[in-house]
Amino acid sequence: MEQLQTLIVIESYGLGLLLCLAVWHFYLKSKRLTDLRIVGLMSLFFFYCLPGIVAPFSPLILRTVIPMDQIKVQLPTAISMVLLIVSVLIGLLIRLGPPKRLTEKKKQKLDDELAIRYRLGSLFFVSFLFFCVGFIGVYAELHAAGGWFAVIQGGNSAYMEARVKTAGFWAILMCFVPIGTIGMMYSVAQSKSVPPQLRWPIILTILAGAVGLVSLVTTRNLTIMLLLSVLAFLELRAGKLFRFVAPFMIGLMVLGAMGLASFRYSSRRPGIDQITGNLEQVKVSEEIIAKIDMRGYVWGGNIPDLFVVAVPRVFWPNKPSNSTINRAVFNEWARQGARMAGVKVLGLLGEAYASGGFFWVVLEGFICGVMLRRLHLFWDRRHTNSFQFLAYGAVSIGYTYMVVKVGFVGPHDVTFLAMLFQIAVVNRFCGYQITQESLQSTPIISG
Repeated sequence: MEQLQTLIVIESYGLGLLLCLAVWHFYLKSKRLTDLRIVGLMSLFFFYCLPGIVAPFSPLILRTVIPMDQIKVQLPTAISMVLLIVSVLIGLLIRLGPPKRLTEKKKQKLDDELAIRYRLGSLFFVSFLFFCVGFIGVYAELHAAGGWFAVIQGGNSAYMEARVKTAGFWAILMCFVPIGTIGMMYSVAQSKSVPPQLRWPIILTILAGAVGLVSLVTTRNLTIMLLLSVLAFLELRAGKLFRFVAPFMIGLMVLGAMGLASFRYSSRRPGIDQITGNLEQVKVSEEIIAKIDMRGYVWGGNIPDLFVVAVPRVFWPNKPSNSTINRAVFNEWARQGARMAGVKVLGLLGEAYASGGFFWVVLEGFICGVMLRRLHLFWDRRHTNSFQFLAYGAVSIGYTYMVVKVGFVGPHDVTFLAMLFQIAVVNRFCGYQITQESLQSTPIISG
């Protein structure tokens, strides 16, 4: 049994090195640490390699993040980790056929979209309204837990009350916060009515307020998508000096996210759980594989949830809770009110293995790699429009992070569709077209 633990640890170092080499390759090409391909690969590193890398430093951490389970569980886990990461790299690095170029029709559509400029007063007002809608979602979840600071005081039980039992509609509302924040910051930065010396203080106040708001309900994905999209814009505009500072800023963000998640559990949980709660995806994958080996694969996985989640519970009072795989694999936890299944997310590896074993792991890994490549191009083409680069960057970064952390299918799909709808509303009601001559001057945030 200990030999298999050692195998996973050694494998984590090897796969981690492979991912770091791929990250370095893409960094040399783009000169941006916030390149979406790098964000996706580092998410894989964090969730599936980092647990095995830190585990050898403490026997207690080793037993917690890579528990000694049966051979039939740990061996498939070790094989699946290799298959997942290698298939992601294949989908990302190996292009089948020549690069797909935009047709004239699509190129004209993209040019028209990038030519949009914004009425700053309308943009600030609409963005503020969306921010208020997101605030309602945050308040509703915290109110369900018993008050603003009940999550901190009540620990994991209050967290589950807020995040699990009231998740759904309110969680969708919360996703309006990042784009609303970006719209308000952009309006202030470009507005001539705001004195130059006050722009950056106001922008930083808006950003800090938004991060603090979503942090109350520990929705790390909203914090990450907002901060990394702003960081990507600064990295793109500021050049070499900012590229030197960016790694330290990203490191602080990672430590902050881990600290936030640890604080979520409060002192009512053992100290080791507060640390390893951030490094649990290998353990969760082992738990899924153990149940799947006994009960069989959930063919089709969580795909039915794409249709189920769209139906409001008011029209379907007995609508099933949690995902299809959670109910099939962790049914004893589901009967206890999703005590574990609602908090321990499946992850890309767990979702793939439960859906169809090794074959599905390879398939989802390859699709994830292709998605990273395509989303990178989609986002990068919009760098000439400051607002769209920030807004679409938040959506792309958030979706990439959640796919690796949760899987392809889940409630986050609906929230990101809602965010795309939010951007479309802003473009429609706050934007206007300018001539090609005027397009040559790209707006730059400056203080």
